Amino acid sequence: MNKLYIAFLWHFHQPIYKDYYTDKYLLPWVRLHLIKNYYFMAYLLTVGDRIKVTFNFTPSLLEQINDYVEHNASDYYLELSNKSPIELSQEDKLFILNNFFSLNQERVINKNSHYLYLQQKKESLKDRLNNLTESFSEQEYLDLQVLFNLYWLPPDYLSNDPQLAKLLKKKSRFTEQDKETVLNKQKEIIKKTLPMYKALVKNNQIEIITSPYYHPIMPLMIDTNLAKKCQDTPLPEIPFRATKDLEEQLVVGKKYAEESFNCSIFGLWPSEGAVSQEIVPLVIKSGFNWMASDEAILYKSKKIEHRNDLYRPYFLENEEKRLHIFFRDRIISDLIGFTYSGIDSTIAVKEFIKRANFIRQSANEDLILSVILDGENAWDSYENSGFPFLSNLYRSLINEEGLELCTFSEAINKVESQKLNGLASGSWVGGDFRLWIGKNEDNTSYDYLRQVRNDYLELSPTEKEKAKKSLFAAEGSDWNWWYGDEDNRDTLRNFDYIYRTHLMNVYKLTNTKIPEYLKQPIIEEDCTPCNLEPQGMINPTIDGVTSNYFEWYNASYFKPEIGGGVIALSNFIDKLYFGFDNQNVYFLLKPSENSKHINEYIIELNLKGSSEILSLTFKKTYNQVLGWSAKNIPLTFQYDKVLEISFPFKDAGFIMGESLLLHINILIEEKLVSRIPKTGHLSFTLPDEHYSQKNWEV
Repeated sequence: MNKLYIAFLWHFHQPIYKDYYTDKYLLPWVRLHLIKNYYFMAYLLTVGDRIKVTFNFTPSLLEQINDYVEHNASDYYLELSNKSPIELSQEDKLFILNNFFSLNQERVINKNSHYLYLQQKKESLKDRLNNLTESFSEQEYLDLQVLFNLYWLPPDYLSNDPQLAKLLKKKSRFTEQDKETVLNKQKEIIKKTLPMYKALVKNNQIEIITSPYYHPIMPLMIDTNLAKKCQDTPLPEIPFRATKDLEEQLVVGKKYAEESFNCSIFGLWPSEGAVSQEIVPLVIKSGFNWMASDEAILYKSKKIEHRNDLYRPYFLENEEKRLHIFFRDRIISDLIGFTYSGIDSTIAVKEFIKRANFIRQSANEDLILSVILDGENAWDSYENSGFPFLSNLYRSLINEEGLELCTFSEAINKVESQKLNGLASGSWVGGDFRLWIGKNEDNTSYDYLRQVRNDYLELSPTEKEKAKKSLFAAEGSDWNWWYGDEDNRDTLRNFDYIYRTHLMNVYKLTNTKIPEYLKQPIIEEDCTPCNLEPQGMINPTIDGVTSNYFEWYNASYFKPEIGGGVIALSNFIDKLYFGFDNQNVYFLLKPSENSKHINEYIIELNLKGSSEILSLTFKKTYNQVLGWSAKNIPLTFQYDKVLEISFPFKDAGFIMGESLLLHINILIEEKLVSRIPKTGHLSFTLPDEHYSQKNWEV
């Protein structure tokens, strides 16, 4: 009787959310996925030593996990969770209301009547933003803190822990002691997760593999023009090439993963399954025995006569060294990732077993079924975060005759390999690189990366060492995943901000001037600007007060929105006025009530013309404002009740009649907390020599 070996590869990765300049985490997803998913996936294997699977941990993820474990790293979500409701500022409250419902609607929020009530209350008040935060009581903020953190714990952990089970039943009116219990349970899981994986490695139940350190798209690191082999899209005019960076990320990433798990690592998951013939020598040189990709790459690399050709290892040779490669069954992998969550777990497991047996019975030799997918996000849509499905699936597979679980390294010795003469280019998404390159935003991102790397190469060895991690973090795949036509624009804004933060840190960490273009969001070009045209010319006195109503009478006026994504939090500026005369532009910014209790923050006015970019920076320190410009222009400003600003636009490089785009950033401790406008730009046209005649009034 022939066997079908089944090798699961669960892929774990998160990009670097840590700002290497401030050492602060901008997003919490490493901590929360560690608590809910990474722990749960290891715990499932402790029930039977015949369960064998493979896990991919990217080094960038491991670095951040170790930071939480060894250095008690924190993030803004955790900082707000630890605060007593009485200590929460308006910004804190708004952030909690915008972000502490980040859980599956159907599987989590809808099943807790109080959690659902709080969400519906927030939604019903969203058009009354000025009163939104005051509409929730201190008890309701405390309930939100507890519920959010409680439901990020694994469901099985919740039900089996007496203290947590009691809180689940309680549902509302939690106490500070309840919150402390939940956060302490999170700490327990954080501390014990990696030791669980190490024990499973020692017990020979799992194989650990890794990726290049910061999860870059490997072929595009060698040469972005390699995308021409698998897609017909516009590409950056000047190619990005950083083969040396890729080599270092492979070698250093492998070493870091081996040290983290105290084991040898033989397998590589090329980031996003993205491969090409050009990466093969680098992978072999870095000491890997095998790697994996998608079935689409096999079909492009070799003429396939029968689908069973998918179910075996292949190998590529280079100077008498072999690199084995496995290709995932896309249908079965995607059924787990996207379909089985919508049906009863027992039925889903039977369907999987039926498919596996069909593959085995259609052959007269031993084969290997490669099931490769995201091991963290898929479970949000499953009942009890996938625990019933996965535990049932593992149990059924170890008891099913003719089916046997194994790791990928074991499969090399169990199933006969075939030689490939070459490897096609592409990824596990559509068999090409379109998700990461080919659209305007994607190509701009690579242009930024190339320009920053060129500046990096001019640094001294000491400076390079300071900036390298930030540059390499920006080379990761996640930033370009969101650029393009993605629907979730709030997430895109967050990732755009973090991406540019990594690039700007190359300059901050080496005390060099940050290029102005990095302060401009990459996503802006697709946003329709909001028109900000004045009614006529103005000539206000720059004194920090609005003593004369008619000073700003002809100015244009904009009232910022409240809220936004995870990064954009609050309305620090209540009103913005803008105007000009034949020589100068004028701004008036009225601070909001929310800003009054903040002693220090930075206001950045970013102006973009057809060929010039100007950034004006103002630092508010208690009741004083300091201002400067990236360019040597005569800047006039005064702060008292309001901040008034003027400068000659010709000295900034702008010309009469030119159209400009404006956006304003507010930063606290290097962290972006507000943006005007929330998305896109404000636009206006400078006066030309005929403006006075065209805009006269009686």
